[in-house]
Amino acid sequence: MTQEAYAEHSFLPDDGSLTDNGCHPDDLSRPDDRRGLDESRETSGRSEPSGEREGPPAGQSRRHPTLAVLCEDLHHMITGRVAQDLLADHLPGGRTGIFVAPSWAWLHPRIRVGRKARDLRGGTLLLPVRLTFDPAPIHLIPAGGSETARWVLGGMGHYGTGTVLLSCGQRPSGTLPTGIHGRCPDLGTAGDPSTGAGPAAAGSLDEIQMLTSRGAVKTELERLVERAARSRWNLLQYLEPHATRSLHSAHASVSREIAGDSTHAVPLLDETKLQTLKDHMVLGDDDHPGTVAPLLDRCLKPETFLKVDPLRYLAVSMRRDAEAVIRKAIGDPHIGRKVRAVARETGLRDLDTIIAAYRERHPSDFLSVDRAEAALSVGSDAMAAWGRIDPSGPPGTRLNAAIHGGR
Repeated sequence: MTQEAYAEHSFLPDDGSLTDNGCHPDDLSRPDDRRGLDESRETSGRSEPSGEREGPPAGQSRRHPTLAVLCEDLHHMITGRVAQDLLADHLPGGRTGIFVAPSWAWLHPRIRVGRKARDLRGGTLLLPVRLTFDPAPIHLIPAGGSETARWVLGGMGHYGTGTVLLSCGQRPSGTLPTGIHGRCPDLGTAGDPSTGAGPAAAGSLDEIQMLTSRGAVKTELERLVERAARSRWNLLQYLEPHATRSLHSAHASVSREIAGDSTHAVPLLDETKLQTLKDHMVLGDDDHPGTVAPLLDRCLKPETFLKVDPLRYLAVSMRRDAEAVIRKAIGDPHIGRKVRAVARETGLRDLDTIIAAYRERHPSDFLSVDRAEAALSVGSDAMAAWGRIDPSGPPGTRLNAAIHGGR
């Protein structure tokens, strides 16, 4: 999926309210905004599906639009990693079938997800449920041969398992998982990834692609690896502005917590430092991959989304990581909040008595003098100043407004 597909999807308002599209601000998207998805198809050269753009035929549900784009890129990353491993092995020669399994089924949630699944056009949106194939999502099958693959489906309150028989020249047969629709666009059929009636945005079970030689197999696997790299970059670009917003929000929250009184909160870091921290979160450096790259790696694991959808998981994780990055930048130990809370609640001023009171409440933390001093001495950078939560938004959206009246 091209980067343009993410262009219209951004954080919801910072006031903590539910919006008209029925989505909670924890999400990283405006799920009913389809303009970015439609424009991305035009710019990427994909043909439009037959029928109206308004959605699938009557009686059929459509997929959550932003999750459809996000999960397609995650699918490409999942299969690309396996393709990379296969390229390192001995590839079969002659006519070979290649089966790329889907990574997601699209089903109605059976757990509480707030209003995320509500479709303003009527009905309930389909949400992604992780689908894994054992031993791997890519199978290379010699001509005339067959393999049996076991699949497990889990998430959104759903669980299922079964086996499929993979034979060259035939459609996979056996116990097939529900929530899989149509063919993969990469096999030649274009369509709308947000509709249950169109092609599956994250794989298919319709056919096994036949390749004629070892070179053709190698070329196809290299294509999957290249596609995975593009998808990973797309996601990094998509998450970059959300990293900026998460850092500014965390900056405001930590400033307020350290001040102990929102009316006397002062900024801790300047805009240049926050920009540097954002770059490190997203891109990392030679010694550390940052926080977004490991977050995407966790999104590839089957167990990650058993009880949560990808948007919620990304939003919560980025807020948590942003706060940890801010606290590390100002030298605040991970238990600094609790140390300051004990000092405020007891009214103590002497370091030794604060440490004694803390150890009595939290003996397993083994608070040292150095960590206690660090927690009680954190303060503002000399160049620190308030900045906007959303640098691209209106000038009035500032951190001090978030501290005094925001969420």
